[in-house]
Parts: sequence; C-alpha cells; structure tokens
Amino acid sequence: MDKKVKPCPSCGNEVTMVRRWEGNDSCYWVIKGGREKNQCRCRIYMESDIFDYDDVLEGEKCKQKLITMWNRRV
Repeated sequence: MDKKVKPCPSCGNEVTMVRRWEGNDSCYWVIKGGREKNQCRCRIYMESDIFDYDDVLEGEKCKQKLITMWNRRV
C-alpha cells in the first residue's frame, strides 16, 4: 500500500521522501525536490516518527503515516 507523495502544497512542485538515520534511530522526511529550476524551493518539510533502524515493519508504518499526513496538508 505505497501511496504517492503529493506535490508541495505551497508551490505545487515535486517533493522527495528520504530516509535519514543517526546511530540506531531512523526516520523519513518529505523534503523539497531536486536542484532543477522547476523543483520546490519552499522551506517546507515534514518528518516521520523515529523508529529503530532495523525494524522494517515499523519503518514502513512510519513511512505510510508520513505520506498520509503530508498528503492532507492544505
């Protein structure tokens, strides 16, 4: 059930989802798009709950929850 991340609610340009980690803690971020001229330059981002780096199931739950929260933004 992998949902597509909607564009930036401010400018309508593409955004990117990345997984970040530090030590054993991991989370997903929705951040602005690439470095192309037409990519989102807004300083809007959203972060998932933190989960254990090795916990694949919890990571997927956090990812899906983040996508749902991001896509509901107005």
